[in-house]
Amino acid sequence: MTTTFSPRLPVTPIRRRTSGHRVLGALTAAHRWWVEVLIAVGFYLAYEATRGLAPGRAAVAMSRGRALQHIEQLTHLAVEPLVAQALNGRHLLAVAAGYYYGTAHFAVTIAVLVWVYARRRAAYPHLRTTLLIISLAALVLFWAFPVAPPRLAVPNTVDTLSSLDVMGASHPRSLFNLANPYAAMPSLHMAWAVWCALAVGVGARRPWVRVLAWAYPLTTALVVLGTGNHYLLDVLAGLLLAIAAHQASRHLQPSVPAVTRQGPAARLLNASGPAGSRWAPATIGQRVGMPDEGDESDERNVACSAPGPKSPSTGR
Repeated sequence: MTTTFSPRLPVTPIRRRTSGHRVLGALTAAHRWWVEVLIAVGFYLAYEATRGLAPGRAAVAMSRGRALQHIEQLTHLAVEPLVAQALNGRHLLAVAAGYYYGTAHFAVTIAVLVWVYARRRAAYPHLRTTLLIISLAALVLFWAFPVAPPRLAVPNTVDTLSSLDVMGASHPRSLFNLANPYAAMPSLHMAWAVWCALAVGVGARRPWVRVLAWAYPLTTALVVLGTGNHYLLDVLAGLLLAIAAHQASRHLQPSVPAVTRQGPAARLLNASGPAGSRWAPATIGQRVGMPDEGDESDERNVACSAPGPKSPSTGR
Protein backbone atom coordinates (compact mmCIF):
# COMPACT_ATOMS: atom_id res chain seq x y z
CA MET A 1 0.00 0.00 0.00
CA THR A 2 1.37 3.37 -0.92
CA THR A 3 0.67 6.46 1.17
CA THR A 4 1.00 9.83 -0.55
CA PHE A 5 1.81 12.92 1.43
CA SER A 6 1.51 16.50 0.22
CA PRO A 7 4.15 18.88 1.53
CA ARG A 8 3.18 22.09 3.27
CA LEU A 9 3.61 25.33 1.43
CA PRO A 10 3.69 28.78 3.06
CA VAL A 11 0.74 31.09 2.66
CA THR A 12 1.64 34.42 1.09
CA PRO A 13 0.35 37.39 3.14
CA ILE A 14 -1.19 40.19 1.11
CA ARG A 15 -1.26 43.62 2.75
CA ARG A 16 -3.70 46.12 1.37
CA ARG A 17 -2.97 49.76 2.16
CA THR A 18 -5.59 52.46 1.90
CA SER A 19 -4.93 56.16 1.42
CA GLY A 20 -5.49 56.69 5.15
CA HIS A 21 -2.79 54.14 5.92
CA ARG A 22 -0.40 55.92 3.56
CA VAL A 23 -1.02 59.25 5.29
CA LEU A 24 -0.46 57.72 8.70
CA GLY A 25 2.63 55.98 7.40
CA ALA A 26 4.03 59.31 6.23
CA LEU A 27 3.32 60.91 9.59
CA THR A 28 4.97 58.11 11.53
CA ALA A 29 8.03 57.61 9.29
CA ALA A 30 11.51 59.06 9.64
CA HIS A 31 12.15 61.37 6.68
CA ARG A 32 15.31 62.97 5.35
CA TRP A 33 16.74 65.78 7.44
CA TRP A 34 15.63 68.51 5.04
CA VAL A 35 12.04 67.24 5.19
CA GLU A 36 12.18 67.46 8.97
CA VAL A 37 13.47 71.03 8.66
CA LEU A 38 10.53 71.89 6.39
CA ILE A 39 8.15 70.51 9.01
CA ALA A 40 9.76 72.77 11.63
CA VAL A 41 9.48 75.80 9.33
CA GLY A 42 5.82 75.00 8.69
CA PHE A 43 5.16 74.94 12.41
CA TYR A 44 6.86 78.32 12.82
CA LEU A 45 4.71 79.84 10.08
CA ALA A 46 1.58 78.45 11.71
CA TYR A 47 2.68 79.97 15.01
CA GLU A 48 3.15 83.33 13.33
CA ALA A 49 -0.37 83.07 11.92
CA THR A 50 -1.85 82.58 15.39
CA ARG A 51 0.18 85.56 16.65
CA GLY A 52 -1.30 87.73 13.93
CA LEU A 53 -4.85 86.73 14.87
CA ALA A 54 -4.39 87.24 18.61
CA PRO A 55 -4.32 91.09 19.00
CA GLY A 56 -7.95 91.46 17.98
CA ARG A 57 -8.98 89.36 20.99
CA ALA A 58 -6.82 91.10 23.59
CA ALA A 59 -9.74 92.06 25.82
CA VAL A 60 -11.05 88.49 25.87
CA ALA A 61 -7.57 87.15 26.66
CA MET A 62 -7.13 89.56 29.57
CA SER A 63 -10.52 88.63 30.99
CA ARG A 64 -9.72 84.92 30.79
CA GLY A 65 -6.37 85.49 32.48
CA ARG A 66 -8.03 87.17 35.44
CA ALA A 67 -10.61 84.36 35.53
CA LEU A 68 -7.85 81.76 35.83
CA GLN A 69 -6.30 83.71 38.67
CA HIS A 70 -9.67 83.80 40.42
CA ILE A 71 -10.10 80.03 40.03
CA GLU A 72 -6.66 79.42 41.49
CA GLN A 73 -7.41 81.64 44.45
CA LEU A 74 -10.66 79.78 45.15
CA THR A 75 -8.91 76.40 44.95
CA HIS A 76 -5.77 77.54 46.82
CA LEU A 77 -3.57 76.92 43.79
CA ALA A 78 -2.27 80.48 43.38
CA VAL A 79 1.40 79.69 44.02
CA GLU A 80 2.75 82.14 41.43
CA PRO A 81 3.32 85.03 43.91
CA LEU A 82 5.34 82.80 46.24
CA VAL A 83 7.56 81.47 43.46
CA ALA A 84 8.00 84.96 41.99
CA GLN A 85 8.97 86.40 45.37
CA ALA A 86 11.59 83.69 45.92
CA LEU A 87 12.97 84.13 42.40
CA ASN A 88 13.02 87.89 42.00
CA GLY A 89 14.44 88.43 45.48
CA ARG A 90 17.81 87.11 44.23
CA HIS A 91 19.20 89.11 41.33
CA LEU A 92 21.52 86.48 39.86
CA LEU A 93 18.86 83.81 40.14
CA ALA A 94 16.33 86.05 38.40
CA VAL A 95 18.74 86.84 35.56
CA ALA A 96 19.56 83.14 35.12
CA ALA A 97 15.85 82.32 35.06
CA GLY A 98 15.29 84.98 32.40
CA TYR A 99 17.95 83.55 30.11
CA TYR A 100 16.69 80.05 30.82
CA TYR A 101 13.18 81.07 29.75
CA GLY A 102 14.44 82.74 26.58
CA THR A 103 16.84 80.05 25.36
CA ALA A 104 16.18 76.60 26.81
CA HIS A 105 12.71 76.30 25.31
CA PHE A 106 14.08 76.01 21.78
CA ALA A 107 17.69 74.94 22.39
CA VAL A 108 16.98 71.90 24.56
CA THR A 109 14.04 70.75 22.43
CA ILE A 110 16.04 70.96 19.19
CA ALA A 111 19.04 69.25 20.81
CA VAL A 112 16.92 66.34 22.04
CA LEU A 113 15.18 66.03 18.67
CA VAL A 114 18.52 65.92 16.81
CA TRP A 115 19.92 63.40 19.32
CA VAL A 116 16.95 61.09 18.83
CA TYR A 117 17.22 61.41 15.04
CA ALA A 118 20.95 60.64 15.05
CA ARG A 119 21.21 58.01 17.78
CA ARG A 120 17.75 56.49 18.26
CA ARG A 121 16.35 56.47 14.73
CA ALA A 122 13.85 53.67 15.46
CA ALA A 123 12.15 55.79 18.15
CA TYR A 124 12.31 59.03 16.15
CA PRO A 125 9.01 58.76 14.17
CA HIS A 126 6.95 58.20 17.32
CA LEU A 127 8.65 60.99 19.27
CA ARG A 128 8.62 63.44 16.35
CA THR A 129 4.91 62.78 15.84
CA THR A 130 4.33 63.34 19.56
CA LEU A 131 6.03 66.73 19.38
CA LEU A 132 4.03 67.60 16.27
CA ILE A 133 0.74 66.73 17.98
CA ILE A 134 1.69 68.83 21.02
CA SER A 135 2.57 71.83 18.89
CA LEU A 136 -0.47 71.68 16.60
CA ALA A 137 -2.89 71.15 19.48
CA ALA A 138 -1.35 74.09 21.34
CA LEU A 139 -1.65 76.33 18.27
CA VAL A 140 -5.33 75.48 17.93
CA LEU A 141 -5.90 76.29 21.60
CA PHE A 142 -3.95 79.55 21.34
CA TRP A 143 -6.18 80.63 18.47
CA ALA A 144 -9.49 79.41 19.89
CA PHE A 145 -8.84 80.17 23.57
CA PRO A 146 -6.41 83.10 23.98
CA VAL A 147 -5.35 83.73 27.57
CA ALA A 148 -3.16 86.57 28.84
CA PRO A 149 -0.28 85.62 31.18
CA PRO A 150 -0.08 86.91 34.76
CA ARG A 151 2.49 89.61 33.82
CA LEU A 152 -0.21 91.22 31.63
CA ALA A 153 -3.49 90.32 33.33
CA VAL A 154 -2.70 90.32 37.05
CA PRO A 155 -1.83 93.65 38.70
CA ASN A 156 1.49 93.96 40.57
CA THR A 157 2.95 90.89 38.87
CA VAL A 158 6.66 91.29 38.16
CA ASP A 159 7.67 90.78 34.53
CA THR A 160 11.14 89.41 35.25
CA LEU A 161 12.48 89.53 31.71
CA SER A 162 11.35 93.12 31.04
CA SER A 163 12.35 94.47 34.46
CA LEU A 164 15.89 93.09 34.07
CA ASP A 165 16.02 93.69 30.31
CA VAL A 166 17.01 90.08 29.69
CA MET A 167 17.96 89.64 26.02
CA GLY A 168 16.49 93.08 25.28
CA ALA A 169 13.01 92.08 26.45
CA SER A 170 12.12 95.66 27.44
CA HIS A 171 12.62 96.98 23.90
CA PRO A 172 9.66 97.10 21.51
CA ARG A 173 11.56 95.29 18.73
CA SER A 174 12.93 92.47 20.87
CA LEU A 175 12.57 88.84 19.91
CA PHE A 176 10.09 88.31 22.73
CA ASN A 177 7.67 90.75 21.12
CA LEU A 178 7.51 88.43 18.11
CA ALA A 179 5.82 85.77 20.23
CA ASN A 180 2.08 85.52 20.79
CA PRO A 181 1.49 87.45 24.04
CA TYR A 182 -1.82 85.65 24.66
CA ALA A 183 -0.59 82.06 24.49
CA ALA A 184 -0.61 81.23 28.18
CA MET A 185 -2.98 78.23 28.11
CA PRO A 186 -1.55 75.64 27.87
CA SER A 187 2.10 76.29 28.67
CA LEU A 188 4.01 75.24 25.55
CA HIS A 189 7.25 75.64 27.53
CA MET A 190 6.01 72.99 29.94
CA ALA A 191 4.62 70.70 27.24
CA TRP A 192 7.89 70.72 25.28
CA ALA A 193 9.91 70.18 28.48
CA VAL A 194 7.79 67.12 29.35
CA TRP A 195 8.30 65.87 25.79
CA CYS A 196 12.08 66.17 26.26
CA ALA A 197 11.87 64.07 29.43
CA LEU A 198 9.73 61.47 27.68
CA ALA A 199 12.13 61.36 24.72
CA VAL A 200 15.15 60.86 26.97
CA GLY A 201 13.20 58.20 28.86
CA VAL A 202 12.60 56.33 25.61
CA GLY A 203 16.10 56.72 24.18
CA ALA A 204 18.42 56.62 27.19
CA ARG A 205 19.82 53.29 28.32
CA ARG A 206 20.86 54.22 31.86
CA PRO A 207 18.04 54.42 34.44
CA TRP A 208 19.57 57.37 36.28
CA VAL A 209 19.60 59.42 33.07
CA ARG A 210 15.89 58.74 32.53
CA VAL A 211 15.13 59.87 36.09
CA LEU A 212 17.37 62.94 35.86
CA ALA A 213 15.63 64.05 32.68
CA TRP A 214 12.53 64.96 34.68
CA ALA A 215 14.51 67.69 36.46
CA TYR A 216 14.20 69.71 33.26
CA PRO A 217 10.36 70.03 33.21
CA LEU A 218 10.39 70.65 36.98
CA THR A 219 12.86 73.52 36.54
CA THR A 220 10.84 74.84 33.61
CA ALA A 221 7.68 74.89 35.71
CA LEU A 222 9.36 76.95 38.43
CA VAL A 223 10.82 79.37 35.88
CA VAL A 224 7.59 80.05 33.97
CA LEU A 225 5.72 80.56 37.25
CA GLY A 226 8.35 82.80 38.80
CA THR A 227 8.87 85.04 35.77
CA GLY A 228 5.16 85.89 35.49
CA ASN A 229 4.59 84.08 32.21
CA HIS A 230 2.18 81.32 33.25
CA TYR A 231 -0.37 80.25 35.83
CA LEU A 232 -0.17 76.94 37.62
CA LEU A 233 -3.20 75.78 35.62
CA ASP A 234 -1.26 76.52 32.42
CA VAL A 235 1.59 74.32 33.64
CA LEU A 236 -0.74 71.46 34.53
CA ALA A 237 -2.47 71.77 31.14
CA GLY A 238 0.91 71.57 29.39
CA LEU A 239 1.78 68.43 31.33
CA LEU A 240 -1.50 66.74 30.42
CA LEU A 241 -1.18 67.79 26.77
CA ALA A 242 2.27 66.19 26.45
CA ILE A 243 1.16 62.92 28.05
CA ALA A 244 -2.00 62.75 25.92
CA ALA A 245 -0.02 63.44 22.72
CA HIS A 246 2.50 60.76 23.66
CA GLN A 247 -0.28 58.20 23.98
CA ALA A 248 -2.06 59.37 20.83
CA SER A 249 1.14 59.03 18.80
CA ARG A 250 1.33 55.35 19.72
CA HIS A 251 -2.11 54.72 18.25
CA LEU A 252 -1.26 56.48 15.00
CA GLN A 253 0.80 53.52 13.84
CA PRO A 254 -1.29 52.06 10.97
CA SER A 255 -2.67 48.59 11.62
CA VAL A 256 -3.04 46.85 8.24
CA PRO A 257 -4.96 43.56 8.28
CA ALA A 258 -3.29 40.68 6.45
CA VAL A 259 -5.31 38.79 3.81
CA THR A 260 -4.05 35.28 3.05
CA ARG A 261 -3.93 33.97 -0.50
CA GLN A 262 -2.70 30.62 -1.81
CA GLY A 263 -0.87 30.30 -5.10
CA PRO A 264 -1.81 27.78 -7.85
CA ALA A 265 0.80 25.22 -6.70
CA ALA A 266 -0.48 25.32 -3.14
CA ARG A 267 -4.09 24.82 -4.27
CA LEU A 268 -3.10 21.90 -6.53
CA LEU A 269 -1.14 20.10 -3.81
CA ASN A 270 -3.82 20.78 -1.25
CA ALA A 271 -6.44 19.26 -3.53
CA SER A 272 -4.31 16.12 -4.12
CA GLY A 273 -3.60 15.54 -0.43
CA PRO A 274 -5.56 12.96 1.57
CA ALA A 275 -8.58 14.15 3.48
CA GLY A 276 -7.84 14.79 7.12
CA SER A 277 -4.08 14.60 6.60
CA ARG A 278 -1.89 16.67 8.82
CA TRP A 279 0.06 17.72 5.74
CA ALA A 280 -2.21 20.71 5.18
CA PRO A 281 -1.05 24.08 3.88
CA ALA A 282 1.31 25.67 6.41
CA THR A 283 0.39 28.79 8.30
CA ILE A 284 2.57 31.88 8.31
CA GLY A 285 5.79 31.34 10.23
CA GLN A 286 5.78 27.51 10.02
CA ARG A 287 8.64 25.70 8.34
CA VAL A 288 7.92 24.22 4.93
CA GLY A 289 7.92 20.43 4.59
CA MET A 290 8.78 19.71 8.23
CA PRO A 291 6.62 16.97 9.76
CA ASP A 292 4.79 17.55 13.00
CA GLU A 293 5.86 15.83 16.16
CA GLY A 294 5.01 12.14 15.96
CA ASP A 295 4.99 11.90 12.14
CA GLU A 296 8.13 9.73 12.14
CA SER A 297 6.44 7.05 14.25
CA ASP A 298 3.39 7.19 11.98
CA GLU A 299 5.56 6.47 8.95
CA ARG A 300 7.08 3.44 10.70
CA ASN A 301 3.59 2.14 11.50
CA VAL A 302 2.56 2.49 7.87
CA ALA A 303 5.64 0.57 6.73
CA CYS A 304 5.01 -2.29 9.21
CA SER A 305 1.35 -2.65 8.24
CA ALA A 306 2.07 -2.79 4.49
CA PRO A 307 2.08 -6.38 3.03
CA GLY A 308 5.62 -7.75 2.45
CA PRO A 309 6.96 -10.69 0.30
CA LYS A 310 5.88 -14.21 1.30
CA SER A 311 8.44 -16.64 2.71
CA PRO A 312 9.16 -19.56 0.22
CA SER A 313 9.26 -22.15 3.02
CA THR A 314 6.15 -21.26 4.94
CA GLY A 315 4.13 -19.51 2.23
CA ARG A 316 3.38 -16.75 4.69
